[in-house]
Amino acid sequence: MIDGYARQLDEGRSPLLAAGYDGVRAQATCELPPGSTLVLYTDGLIERRDEPFHRGLGRLRTAMREAADQDLSTLAETLIESLLGQQDRTDDAALLCLRTGIPTSMSYSFPSVPEELRQLRSRLRDWLLVRGYSADDAEGMVLAVNEAAANAIEHGYRDGSGTVQVTGSASDGVVEVMVTDHGSWRDAAGEPGRGRGIALMRTLMDEVEVRPGLAGTTVVLRQTLAAEPAGTRLASAAERP
Repeated sequence: MIDGYARQLDEGRSPLLAAGYDGVRAQATCELPPGSTLVLYTDGLIERRDEPFHRGLGRLRTAMREAADQDLSTLAETLIESLLGQQDRTDDAALLCLRTGIPTSMSYSFPSVPEELRQLRSRLRDWLLVRGYSADDAEGMVLAVNEAAANAIEHGYRDGSGTVQVTGSASDGVVEVMVTDHGSWRDAAGEPGRGRGIALMRTLMDEVEVRPGLAGTTVVLRQTLAAEPAGTRLASAAERP
């Protein structure tokens, strides 16, 4: 169920388990956008001996649309009551309801080598886009965080290797990303072309805070971003061919 649209996942079908089939079973994948509901069930939930199988599927889709806004435990109870009710059961019925969430935070640690920055950018970009922020807003924050992480690699671990930790959180429209190293920075004063990274970050972000310490340095980047309504994002995903 994606934003009120119920889709039957019938790709990758194969003979029943324990039916004496020894061949290779088909497989299929389906991407579930955040907020989607997945319902797994046995045929006893919808099948009736005196009617075609598709009617039971129709009842299930209708029941799901009517109960789409319910929490999972209530949804499960509603589906069982709607589909089974007081009917005499001729088969066991099992039901499992799952719902994908929208992550409020991210965390990624990586070795202090420049080759790891590409993976950092990808993870951060995916997290921001999943939360519904625009691609332009996401790219601005990705660029600023990449600059902070590159500085941590270059300056924090000049005399050796270590780990860079990047954590992100979002609350009340404010996205905060912290880039932390455990190295010892050396003053780069007098080196041509140095000192521009912080200026770039402050151009891109609402707020940049640098917290040096004996145990390392943390750079905090904050930006107020407007996310699209969840329903709009999920409807767009459902309509995607």
